[in-house]
Amino acid sequence: MGYNVGNTTIYTVQFTDDQVVMARSKKDLDCMCRKLQEKYSKWGLTVNIAKTRYMPLGTDTNHLE
Repeated sequence: MGYNVGNTTIYTVQFTDDQVVMARSKKDLDCMCRKLQEKYSKWGLTVNIAKTRYMPLGTDTNHLE
């Protein structure tokens, strides 16, 4: 899971009230998002699915369909 950049694997990038989750496959992304939603629900937070977007990185975008 995550996205490799050099010797580092990036899983998430967080902004003020946004979070980017990075994964190499749709399966990994779904798993990471599910775990994120579970953790957030313990804190009383929710993920707004209407604002959730997928953006492929790289040249092979077929895995996100």
